Amino acid sequence: CYPESGGQVTDKGYIGSDTVRGGLVLVYREGEHIVHRVNMALGDREALLAVHAAGECRAEVDAEKRRATERHHTATHLLHAALRTVLGDHVHQAGSLVAPDRLRFDYSHFESPTPLQAARVEQQVNDWVLANVPVSWREMPIAEAKALGAMALFGEKYGERVRMVTVDGVPAGAEWDAIEPSRELCGGTHVRRTGDIGLVVLTEENAVASGVRRIEALCGPAARTWLLDSHGTLSGVMDIMQSPIDKVIENVMKLQAELATLRKAVAASAKLGLEAEFAQLATTATQEANGRWVVARLETAGETNAIRDAADKLRGSLGRGAAVLAIVNEEKFSFLAAVSDDLVAEKKLRADELVRSVAMVTGGSGGGKPHLSLAGGRDMGKLEEALDLARAKLKAALS
Repeated sequence: CYPESGGQVTDKGYIGSDTVRGGLVLVYREGEHIVHRVNMALGDREALLAVHAAGECRAEVDAEKRRATERHHTATHLLHAALRTVLGDHVHQAGSLVAPDRLRFDYSHFESPTPLQAARVEQQVNDWVLANVPVSWREMPIAEAKALGAMALFGEKYGERVRMVTVDGVPAGAEWDAIEPSRELCGGTHVRRTGDIGLVVLTEENAVASGVRRIEALCGPAARTWLLDSHGTLSGVMDIMQSPIDKVIENVMKLQAELATLRKAVAASAKLGLEAEFAQLATTATQEANGRWVVARLETAGETNAIRDAADKLRGSLGRGAAVLAIVNEEKFSFLAAVSDDLVAEKKLRADELVRSVAMVTGGSGGGKPHLSLAGGRDMGKLEEALDLARAKLKAALS
């Protein structure tokens, strides 16, 4: 059974006989030995050891999973070669995962490939797949392999003798040129011919670290399923949009533009409504000897920036004064405190200190600037208690 190595996952299957079976959980190397870890499916550990001692123990590899893993591993080699062909010889493997259901390949590159480059990589890999050329491997001294230009895999340690996996070549134009897309030192399992891979689709590409990017891909039946699912999604979009396939992107972009325009109009309308509501609040302010104050609860789904702008205008409307507002949006709420500049300068009130103390009553916290500050609330049941504290603080500061 294949031990987990070089990015390829362990084989699955069974070890045992007709009377005792252990399901493979993990196969790995430990020094010069290969360890098979199992969960007993039939019989117990002692029975399995007895079968082994009698020389009757056999291994049964899950052939379907092995073949799927082989497809993804050979495709990984072709993907490496295609990336170097399209992006440049500076591309080198920086990590990989080869499994029955997918492959993941990390590679050195300084920027995201363009959509055209990504398409060329996928096309190049599938051209090699369609060429159905042989995949071969043989052991040799490491010096000979390096002289042939074999590439070592990331994180692997090599002895004096190594195993080199080679794809013979692919057709270029009308002639067969000796283009060898892949010569790599590899102990993994592979298909016999590139056509056995069936199909390769690149499903994702992103950055994972500085100078390192990641591609994920699917092969064979997994790739076909992904394409069928994608086609189903596209068909659904076409039905919803009532659009032919060649107009889908254009129509979606039109909808995006219309949505952006509507959102701006709604935001502008909401802002005017907030400003009007805040202006009304100023007319209800309580007059004290040293300024005016307002404490209120507002039900609104307005955006934070619009609320800030409206609160700033409320500060101007109050003249010398302060306000504490509970902004409630369904089950969520927050507090806003606004204090006029003269009260801040005289060190009578600070919005950040005020809103923080009020929010703490509900288990919330926050802060901001001395003249305008926001804090989140947590316990809705203590909202009125928090507003009572705000009234007491403002009355004490301004009376």
